[in-house]
Amino acid sequence: MIGGRFRAQGVAVGVLAGLLAITGCTGGSKDPTPTLTTTILPSSTPTPSATATPPVAPKAVRSAKGAEDFVRYFWDVHNYAYESLSTDEFNSIVQVSCTFCASTLTDIRDAKSKNSTISGSTVQIYFVAAPPGKVGNRLLVATVISQQAGVETRPDGSQETYPSVPKTQSSVALQWTADHEWLVHDVSIDEASSS
Repeated sequence: MIGGRFRAQGVAVGVLAGLLAITGCTGGSKDPTPTLTTTILPSSTPTPSATATPPVAPKAVRSAKGAEDFVRYFWDVHNYAYESLSTDEFNSIVQVSCTFCASTLTDIRDAKSKNSTISGSTVQIYFVAAPPGKVGNRLLVATVISQQAGVETRPDGSQETYPSVPKTQSSVALQWTADHEWLVHDVSIDEASSS
């Protein structure tokens, strides 16, 4: 599910603060007050976790295209983390301060501790665009994503279902590190429109 299903309304506030700080470093954005979603869900596919294969990381390049490739990879890893209930790959590409990421990690660890399985809820990417021009240490990448409906199944057979999320705009804030790699600083997802 996107961002650990965003169980807490307070997650959006932390995300906004982090994104506004990054936007200030990147020369601003078209929408200085992004609307952040609270209808975010987990990502995975119905494939059994035993067959889940981690996505292959793109070459780290400090460019707009490199940032776009990394954002696509981030969502692939997000999907893989829910599918496999493994947090290692996801945790290795995000910063500790990432509110969205912390919510995702908590959600996956909670499902794993209950011996649950998660199916469906795969995040799909329709559009990824980094701003043109010189790329600094911080970058805000715009995306359009959606998410399929999903189900968490517990060992006793009980299930919790999660609705699909239609196409919606999101932003992934990246940080270029001293180790010459991208890390996710935070993520915002606009509330999906009802139209």
